[in-house]
Amino acid sequence: MGATTKKPPQRATPVGRDLAKVHRFAKDLLAQHGLSDIWSVFWAESLENSNGGGATRTHTKRIVFSAAHIALLAPAERRDTVRHEVAHAIVGAAAGHSEAWRSKAIELGGSGLAQLTHSALLYPWYGRCPDGHAFTSVRPPASTGFTCRDDSHDEPVELEWWEKNAKSRALDPGVKRMAEEFPEPEPPAPAFSVGETVYLVPFGHKLDNAPMTVVEVKARQYVAHHADMGEDFNVDFEAVAAAPAE
Repeated sequence: MGATTKKPPQRATPVGRDLAKVHRFAKDLLAQHGLSDIWSVFWAESLENSNGGGATRTHTKRIVFSAAHIALLAPAERRDTVRHEVAHAIVGAAAGHSEAWRSKAIELGGSGLAQLTHSALLYPWYGRCPDGHAFTSVRPPASTGFTCRDDSHDEPVELEWWEKNAKSRALDPGVKRMAEEFPEPEPPAPAFSVGETVYLVPFGHKLDNAPMTVVEVKARQYVAHHADMGEDFNVDFEAVAAAPAE
């Protein structure tokens, strides 16, 4: 047999190096607060509903960053996002963006802002719906294009126009590479189907042990409806059970 040819290692891009710095900073900040043995840091190529760039998963003790969103941020904003998520880990995600969370985020050196905003022109795709709602996405369009899902619409509305920004940092190869190097572990198979009742595993939240009805099953989460509140919530597979905890 002939000798196999090894592929040369891929050279890190500037965006990839920026994301690697964020990863190290997050690990270091967790270690400084005695959380490195409890919490882990992972990356996804992109996360739904993550304009800020990260998500704190309390039930699995994971901080997951959205590489595409983090790539859009300036250096100070990237550090602020890390402090934002680590503050959630310290005070508990159940605190939400309360004053307790804000105080901790500021103590860590962050802004204490619940959400960062940046120009739509930084995104790889941006546009507007017929009702004038601005639209941005780090994910490519479906075969039918993009739709606006603003709460003011009874159903999704096709965008009036949209454009691609081929120079967006979110399209850099370093984004995909980061998600491949530090992927979040695969979730367990969903244990519940649409229409079944689930109970939120307690973690100090007002919805602890609350009965909710599964209305949609996603890749990692259920969309569960709380009848009394009349609201839908995204909950991780690991965050619900078949019966309330005693």
